Amino acid sequence: GAFQAGSEALAQAGATRVARGLELLPADGVGLDAVDEAMNQLEGTAPGARRALLAAAVATVAHDGEVLLEEAELLRVVAEGLAVPIPPLPLTRPETGGAGHGRE
Repeated sequence: GAFQAGSEALAQAGATRVARGLELLPADGVGLDAVDEAMNQLEGTAPGARRALLAAAVATVAHDGEVLLEEAELLRVVAEGLAVPIPPLPLTRPETGGAGHGRE
């Protein structure tokens, strides 16, 4: 799945040491405070490791072949927080005439 794609991208970038000691939190345990704490911890990480982490996030989001505007904006914020340039993303345009923004 998407998580596996992100994990593989991280490993391919040679940044498996970044993932050591990290804990995957349950979905209900993740909020803005947890994200803020994680971003603060990543500030001291080597630039190459931060780039690899962003590449893994991009691989996770793009795993299904779609990158929605909301996903791209979230990646942009993460990239800014990591002080890493974001790669070009192939945005998926919402279908016209339908509900619009979600995956249906």
